[in-house]
Amino acid sequence: MSIHKKAEKLWYDTWVEQGKEDIGTCTLGTHIVTEVGIRIQAPPVQGNMSKFYSSEPVLQFLAEHGISAKYEDGRVD
Repeated sequence: MSIHKKAEKLWYDTWVEQGKEDIGTCTLGTHIVTEVGIRIQAPPVQGNMSKFYSSEPVLQFLAEHGISAKYEDGRVD
């Protein structure tokens, strides 16, 4: 499995482990973008806080693999 797919799975799995909550403002287009332009899509939840809280392990995972990345909150829906 590619690092991209592992990162997406980790984000989803972390969100599930955190209770599949939907906290925060409804946003669209939330993702993590890497230094090489790869976009990692957020889990299927609308709340921006739930997406943000579950993104941290993904950013750490990417950093451990030498990949610089940042969280992008998308836009309010």
